[in-house]
Amino acid sequence: MSQTNRSRNTENKLADALLASLEGKSYISDVPIRDLTAACGLDRQTFYYHFKNIHELAEFACNRELDSIIGPVDDENLTWELMFERIGNGFVSHKPFYDAVAMLSSVRGLHRRFIAYCRQILIREVKPAFLEAGRSEDDAADTIEVLSCAIAASLTGWMTGYLDFETARLSEIITGIRNTYLAGVTRVE
Repeated sequence: MSQTNRSRNTENKLADALLASLEGKSYISDVPIRDLTAACGLDRQTFYYHFKNIHELAEFACNRELDSIIGPVDDENLTWELMFERIGNGFVSHKPFYDAVAMLSSVRGLHRRFIAYCRQILIREVKPAFLEAGRSEDDAADTIEVLSCAIAASLTGWMTGYLDFETARLSEIITGIRNTYLAGVTRVE
């Protein structure tokens, strides 16, 4: 096994141990690192070789779980509809993970990951529309960034329980945000 595979294996073991340790905890920081390393048969030095702190491990676990639920960020076939369907199905099958994400220290990582997903989908949708409308690539990049952040904020709020509505309603809201914004910015003045 190569060094990279061993490292990834160790990181995955620690992420699994973290997710298993979250039951009954209010915050990720309530999970002692020594408990995680003991569960994996590792020492604390190994933990700190791979992660700066428990929050970095939480972000790694969050990204790994989202990739398993939604698919990789760079999936060329990922659409809004498919992303929402996978999020909805994942909510049922990965409930402990979603509960863990609601813990404050995971929200920042979750939000960054959603921005990455949204950015990839919008690059495929927005850039061609901008170029067809005679707008510049810089305009497209700025719009993609603004929309990615707005949509990711809605997704993050929904996932962490700050926004209370069903997945289908979330899809309608986000589609509305995207369509309204794009209708205004793709017009050439």
